[in-house]
Amino acid sequence: MNGTLVIEAVRKTVTVDCAVEEAFRIFTAGAQSWWPTDSHSIHGDDVKEIVFEEREGGEVYEISSAGEKGHWATVISWEPPNRLVLAWNILDREPVGTELEVRFLPEGEATRVELDKSPSIGTLPDLTAMPHTLTATVAIAVGDDVSTDEILQAGADALPYRSNIAKLAEFTFRRVDADYVQRAKNTSAHVIIGGRNYGQGSSREHAVIAPRHLGLRLVVATSYARIHWQNLVNFGVLPLEFVNEADHASIAVGDEVTIEDVGRALRADSGVKLRNATKATTIDTRHRLSPRQIDIVLAGGRIPAHHARS
Repeated sequence: MNGTLVIEAVRKTVTVDCAVEEAFRIFTAGAQSWWPTDSHSIHGDDVKEIVFEEREGGEVYEISSAGEKGHWATVISWEPPNRLVLAWNILDREPVGTELEVRFLPEGEATRVELDKSPSIGTLPDLTAMPHTLTATVAIAVGDDVSTDEILQAGADALPYRSNIAKLAEFTFRRVDADYVQRAKNTSAHVIIGGRNYGQGSSREHAVIAPRHLGLRLVVATSYARIHWQNLVNFGVLPLEFVNEADHASIAVGDEVTIEDVGRALRADSGVKLRNATKATTIDTRHRLSPRQIDIVLAGGRIPAHHARS
C-alpha cells in the first residue's frame, strides 16, 4: 500500500525597516524576539531559547526552561546575509519534511524578506503484508550501538532529499557499508543483523522508511533502542532478538534465512525459529511484540493495519 502526502507551495513577502545584515541576524540569532512561541512552538510559553546553528547541516531548535530540546529544522544552505534554506520538520518525526527558502533583498535602506515554502511530495514505500513464509537474504551485519545516523546518513548531502524516499534510500548505511544499497536492491526481501542497542540515537523514522523502501522485512539483533524498535514495528519490519548472543557471529552477509508460517511463529510461546538455509542451521530468536503489534507487523505496518480495520 502506498501513502502520498502533498504539501502545497506558499510564498510570503514582508518589508522590514533595517539593513539586510540586521534583518538576517534578527531572523536567525534573534528569532526569539519575534517568533510567536506561545502558539507556534513545542513547549509554548515555556520556551527559554531558540537556537540557530549557523552552518550547513546545523540544527534549529528550541530549549525549554527545564532544558528539554525540541527540533524544528535542519539548515540545508547558510548564505548570510542574503539567503538560507531549511528542512522544516517539527520534532523530526514526519515522513515528509518541508523545504523553506528565505531571501533577504535590499530595498533602499530597508530589506524585503521573501519566504518560499516549496511543494513537497512524499511517497511512502509499498507497505505490503508480511508473507506467510518469509525468506530473505542478509544484506548487512553490524556490531553494537549502531545509531540511526549510521543507518541513514545525516548532514547536508542527504537533507535535500528528505521528501524523496527513493533518493534518500541511496544514503542508507553509506558510511558503514557502501555496498549495502546495491545488495538490498538485488534481493526481493532482505535482513539486517544487528548487535546490542541497535538503532540508538535520534528517533528519526526515516532510518526505517529508507531501508524499508529497499525491501527490509526483518532485523535480528542482540537488543534494540526502544524508539527505533517501535518504528520498525510501525512500518512492518519484524524485530527479533537472538536468544543466544553468540549466534550473531554465525550469520553472514549473503545468507538466506527463512521463518515458516510467520503469524503462527509470532503467536506461539516457544520463540521463533530462524532457519539459515545457506549454512543448514537453525537459530533461536524471540520477540517482544504485543498481540496488537503482531497484527501491525503482519499487515505490513500501522497504515495498512488501520485500513484493514476500517
